[in-house]
Amino acid sequence: HYLVEAQLAIYRKQFKRAEAIYMDNGRVDLAINMYRRLFKWNDALNVARSQSYPGIANLSREYFDYLTSTQQQEIAGRLKEQEGDYTTALNLYLDGGYPGQAARVVTDQHM
Repeated sequence: HYLVEAQLAIYRKQFKRAEAIYMDNGRVDLAINMYRRLFKWNDALNVARSQSYPGIANLSREYFDYLTSTQQQEIAGRLKEQEGDYTTALNLYLDGGYPGQAARVVTDQHM
């Protein structure tokens, strides 16, 4: 059964293999949840984007909340840049003590 195969792959730290098993069986949600449980948020978002997953906005918000609650402003700023929210990214960089990143956003986005 594919669920057992995927779990075995996870236990062996073969996450891409587990992802492929889930995807081959039409279970994008399980692939995304696997990465979420492992705190591999970028992988979860990449799977969601590649499959036009309808819950991507919620997933992105959940990741953002995790980042800000754990004081990871630089990574949260990068996430907001990827989403095109440059003002929030700028503020996150400044609040987190990353003036160089903030200056880059200002320069790149002609703010």
